Amino acid sequence: MIPGPATPRLFFTLGRLARWALIALLLPPTAFVGWLWLSMPDVTEYASKFPERTSLMRHREAEYARKKEKVKTSYRPVRLRAISPNLRAAVIASEDANFYGHRGFDFEGISEALEKDVDAGKPLRGGSTITQQLAKNLYLTPKKSIIRKVREAAIAKRLEEKLSKDRILELYLNVAEWGRGIYGCEAASRHWFSKTCVDLSPREAALLAAALPAPRKFNPQKKNSRAWRRHEKIIGWLCLGRKIPESECGGMTDD
Repeated sequence: MIPGPATPRLFFTLGRLARWALIALLLPPTAFVGWLWLSMPDVTEYASKFPERTSLMRHREAEYARKKEKVKTSYRPVRLRAISPNLRAAVIASEDANFYGHRGFDFEGISEALEKDVDAGKPLRGGSTITQQLAKNLYLTPKKSIIRKVREAAIAKRLEEKLSKDRILELYLNVAEWGRGIYGCEAASRHWFSKTCVDLSPREAALLAAALPAPRKFNPQKKNSRAWRRHEKIIGWLCLGRKIPESECGGMTDD
């Protein structure tokens, strides 16, 4: 029997190898996307109710227990109407100026934050939106990794799809960390200023907003602290945006 030409058989073998190579290349990303989809939390459970505990709270409690530190968790969620408009404005100005204009990601804000990093040597505003920060607080941990950032982005997108902006802000202001074991604006207001959150003055609100980048180092009594200097900057932003009475501004500008 005379053997047939080897060329078609060679092409068939090479084609099969190419298909398997393509599958091998696509499988890891496809598996990761599948895992990401399967591990996605049901964010609608917080459409109206507050979490009993967040991932951040559990992480901190475990951390304190591991270090044998006795830190009591203080957490008193309240509705948006019971949160001072001063605090809402201060947090938005400080953390996410375009909060009501984006869909979970503020690329302009990230670019601006990077520019300020270069100009000042330190970030004055964070690059993550309020929605991204909420996703991290509710479901993830402070540990930095590429996978965590991808999950954070995916959850932030889902939060924006399923919840209103006001609800996202309400949840964020109730679960944000404001000191060792202090979560949410009501617990923070009572602890730091001996008053309810709805009664916060513009300057008290700016101080709380200024603490968000490093909440466990926050102490409003230290007037030479980074938070105190940052709160002056936030007051300037609020004055520029006419979010607080002129009497609180004293001729301040954003310069």
